[in-house]
Formats: sequence, structure tokens, C-alpha cells
Amino acid sequence: MGLSHKFSVRSTVGRTEVSDSKKHSGLDLLRWPGVLPCAYLAHWLLQGLGFALFSFLRGPGYPEFLFPLFQYLPSGVALILVGAMVAPSRKVATSIWLAVLWMPLMWMVHVFGQSSPGLTNYMHATGDSIGSLVGVALIFRQVRRPKVEATTDPPSVSEEGSPS
Repeated sequence: MGLSHKFSVRSTVGRTEVSDSKKHSGLDLLRWPGVLPCAYLAHWLLQGLGFALFSFLRGPGYPEFLFPLFQYLPSGVALILVGAMVAPSRKVATSIWLAVLWMPLMWMVHVFGQSSPGLTNYMHATGDSIGSLVGVALIFRQVRRPKVEATTDPPSVSEEGSPS
């Protein structure tokens, strides 16, 4: 069973509603409690992978400012993407709420919770924040993408011989 869903977008006066086109069973409700643990697990795994990759690539003279690009930015994206994909519905709303909860938490941990935060602390918080916003944008893009349905019916031919 894949994690992809089909969505339908309905535009009304002044707002756009997004709803899943498939019916959800009672088991889908069990996915909601897994949103935060799965999102954090993805964040933690990608952060570790980013740290390992950065440590492997880093050599003498390697710019330290690239560290958030390898560790914090991808892990912020992963947190939002995995959390929204685990949610059985309301992917965009879930991604926005995850970002709203995650970004202040990261600023508290990296900057405001430190006795004397430095540039590194600000870069870590910024990397996580930008990663979260990129994750929300990717979910929004996935949900809002217009549907293209493939058909197997050959085009009809008019009496003159040209396709209609």
C-alpha cells in the first residue's frame, strides 16, 4: 500500500477546498497518532545522514557555513514531508501545523535556549526553518498539481479522416 493519495480540488467563492477522493476507513484514524513520531523519526534520520555526509566531505579549508545545508535543511524538509504523507487527510493543513509547531521550537532550542548564541546557532535554526517552509511548499505543490488522466481510447476520426 503506497503513501500517495488522489486529491480533488473544488474552488468556491473566496476559498479553495481540498479533499481526498478516496473514502477513509476507521483504520486511517490510527494514522493520526503516528504523524508526529514518524515526522520526528524522519527528521532525526536525515539529520544523522546529513552529519555523516558533511563529516565525510569536510576537509581542510571546507567552509563551515555549508553545514546547515547538509544537516538541518534536508531534515526540516523531511519532517514536514513525512508528517504530511503519514496523515490520512488534510495534507496541506498538516504540513502548515507541523511547520508552525516546529520552527519556534527550533529557534528556542538553537537560539533562545542558549546562554550566548553565535552565528552557528542562528544558522542551524534558519536551516531548519527554511527546510520546513520548503516542505510545506512541496506538499502544497503536490496537492495543487492539476490532474492529467491518461486514456486508452483512441481519438475519434471524423468522416473526412481527420481526428476530431
